[in-house]
Amino acid sequence: MQQVLNKIRITGVAIAGVVALAAITGHAQAVPIVGLFNTGVDGSGALLGGGVDDPHYAIITQPVPGTPDYTLPSINGSWSPNDAVSRWIGPNQYSGGNNGDPGTYVYRTTFTLPATVDLLTVVLGGQWATDNNGTDILINGASTGQTSPAFFVPGAFTVTTGFLAGLNTLDFVVVNLAGSPNPTGLRVTGLAGTFDVVAVPEAGSLGLFGLGLAGLGLAAWRRKTA
Repeated sequence: MQQVLNKIRITGVAIAGVVALAAITGHAQAVPIVGLFNTGVDGSGALLGGGVDDPHYAIITQPVPGTPDYTLPSINGSWSPNDAVSRWIGPNQYSGGNNGDPGTYVYRTTFTLPATVDLLTVVLGGQWATDNNGTDILINGASTGQTSPAFFVPGAFTVTTGFLAGLNTLDFVVVNLAGSPNPTGLRVTGLAGTFDVVAVPEAGSLGLFGLGLAGLGLAAWRRKTA
């Protein structure tokens, strides 16, 4: 009979320890990623005017070094139209137009994830349109292998791996076809993401976990001495 009671005590203490551990390692609900912006908007999400520097995107690779990016004052007739939440941006190479030299352009935007982020839960997505070809999207320099259907209709993209706690870089790679300067640009819309935060253990949970471990040790000692 005493052995049965000992087993019951041990089982009860073990369950208490598991419950406390689950409380410590649990996760909160999804949190929106702050600092993600469509192309061609200000810090509040309002559309910028034509010919204005985009504060959230920078061209870090381009055929002619040093050319800044800006919201295009006019867009090619074949491009998907600007809307109320995003507009086309491109290199400021030829004043008043949307032309750029042929070659590769890499547009970068950044955002920050907190130290408490659960990196396995981060997901980010949106739509992008490019002229000419969108050949890749990079997260912190790593390829996601995603391409754009070009400039007719924005295509969806999703990123689920490669994130870091702290500063993250998101790059959009656009190739302008060879020849004389011709229309080129990038439009990103619907950019958003979420993540879970690793739950901070409450004092009560830590106390319960500690009591569970202590109880397990005491039960084991009693069984041994019995």
